[in-house]
Amino acid sequence: MAYVDLEYVLWHSDLAEAAQARLAQQRRDAELALQAEETRSARSAPSTLAPAKASIARRRLQADMEQRQIDELRKLADAARQAVQEIAKAEGFDFVVHDAVFVQPLHDITQRVLMLMRQQAHR
Repeated sequence: MAYVDLEYVLWHSDLAEAAQARLAQQRRDAELALQAEETRSARSAPSTLAPAKASIARRRLQADMEQRQIDELRKLADAARQAVQEIAKAEGFDFVVHDAVFVQPLHDITQRVLMLMRQQAHR
């Protein structure tokens, strides 16, 4: 039997930090592009529809970013699951839990999962 803190893995792995940085950069880029478009639209055709169009564009941007975050989280979960399975098979664990009230440090494989994910990311 082993234990892994999946929440910690999903937020503190190298892959998670890289994904968070990527998403933040994508959001900044999209916000800048949206602001530039709003400025162009306001200059070329000032109207009362401009705020409504901007609101729609912002909602679309938000939905797109949420979908990207879900996709990144899915990739992280798959990588974590693969690492856990590889360690479990190598060590002969019958099962690995991710939720427990108490765990002896001997059974905690969280750091090993993080190390394996790091190695797999650099292959």
